[in-house]
Amino acid sequence: MFDPLNPEFDYRCGPGEDHQRMNAADFTGLDTVQFGVISNLTLTALLSDRLLKRVIFETSSLANCEAQSTTFDSCEFYSVKIDQGNFQDCTFVNCNFNAPGQSPSVISGMNLKGARFIDCDLSRVIFSRCDLSDCEFDNCLMDQTQLSTCEYSRHIAKESWICRFSLRRSIARKVTFVSKRLNRAVFDHTHFVECDFSDADCIGASFIGSVFEACDLSNADLGEIDFSRGELIGTDLWGARNIYGAKILDTQLSALASSMGFSIRKDWDDEALF
Repeated sequence: MFDPLNPEFDYRCGPGEDHQRMNAADFTGLDTVQFGVISNLTLTALLSDRLLKRVIFETSSLANCEAQSTTFDSCEFYSVKIDQGNFQDCTFVNCNFNAPGQSPSVISGMNLKGARFIDCDLSRVIFSRCDLSDCEFDNCLMDQTQLSTCEYSRHIAKESWICRFSLRRSIARKVTFVSKRLNRAVFDHTHFVECDFSDADCIGASFIGSVFEACDLSNADLGEIDFSRGELIGTDLWGARNIYGAKILDTQLSALASSMGFSIRKDWDDEALF
């Protein structure tokens, strides 16, 4: 084990050794934990309001972990299971959740409300039954990331409302948003490749400067979206609804026309109103 008074630790458990467990007492008095390797470990700890820097989690489990308002800086999560915990308002900066050749990391039943992911690789991560309300993804790589069973909304007056979901300046490949309510969400300057938005509710969403390449937006509700400076490449918009009021530059009108067959009227600002 490591000295609890020393923020630098290196705890290793080889593959031939028994599965180890740590608890909150192991982190008592630590404001910063850095340069550590936590391998083959079940960690149940109170990590709130701490800084974890350059910590490597390998084939480990963070179960029922309380880490509210904690910052994870340049951490690695390899084949990690993060389950039934509270990571509300946490910040992940330059973290890697993608371990090629290993099983994907699973983040299940987590409260991630208000969490921020900045410059992170979230490829192949499985988000299952997580609360992503107010969650921000900024300059992230999401290749085959699964979000299909997550909650993006809260219930107000018996109606479900989206809570400012944000995915900006990122790359999303083969991510599924089928039938999701993404009202007023922010997806600015993001490159979507083979993503599925079919039947999604995107009313008022912002896609400024974003690229849709080989994506499926069929039957999506696109009312009042902002697609200024965006680009459509081989994207299916057949049956998309409520295009009225959408802001789309004239450079993309041919792409829209080829996939939807709309009649187009230009306004004085070189935007199209449908």
